Amino acid sequence: MTFSVNNPFKFEEYLLIVIESLYRIQDVADFFCLIPTFKGKRFLTDGWIISSSQLNSLQNLDDSFNWETLMAIKLPNFVWNYLPSLPFEEIPSLIIKSEILAIFLLLNNLIDEKAVIEENRLSNNSYEQKLYEQYLSKLKDYENNSYQAICNLKERFENIFVTQVKTQDYNTIFNFINNVSQALLKHQVETLLGSNLLSMQEQVSNALEKLCLALDI
Repeated sequence: MTFSVNNPFKFEEYLLIVIESLYRIQDVADFFCLIPTFKGKRFLTDGWIISSSQLNSLQNLDDSFNWETLMAIKLPNFVWNYLPSLPFEEIPSLIIKSEILAIFLLLNNLIDEKAVIEENRLSNNSYEQKLYEQYLSKLKDYENNSYQAICNLKERFENIFVTQVKTQDYNTIFNFINNVSQALLKHQVETLLGSNLLSMQEQVSNALEKLCLALDI
């Protein structure tokens, strides 16, 4: 089933409302497929498949409920045969928002990887030191590729939010992306640890929401 949202940047809130409404009819089907629409069009390539048993777990808030169920997934091809044929239109600012927030996952992974291989660098074992050099080389290649991706993201961000270039929220996001790109370029992502990533993520998330809501979509 599809459900309409008035604000695509807060589709998760609408999803929870729909799920709550399904509690009353959870016995009529084994599974429920949910796809959000905005102005009669799909804006996500993914959707949600939730079983009646998962709905029951969520309703009772017991420990058996898998919260990852609420993450959108790629729907099997056969599912689309049972759904209304709706046009699809991407919302560039929504994509940018998700990509910018994904940077924090990238940073955490890189910082964790560097901490792991650092143990090999400090080892007196020649084999472990050789492993360190190999891992470090691969990590730098990954950082270089990530740097190029971040630069591309920065350019698209500037183009989409060009009308808000003078706002504080724009500067918050721009400075964040720029700091990350420079840290990747210099292979020094660990220097971002002193910035308190959790607090930074909250600031970036809030600024992104304000920027997106200000756009006329």
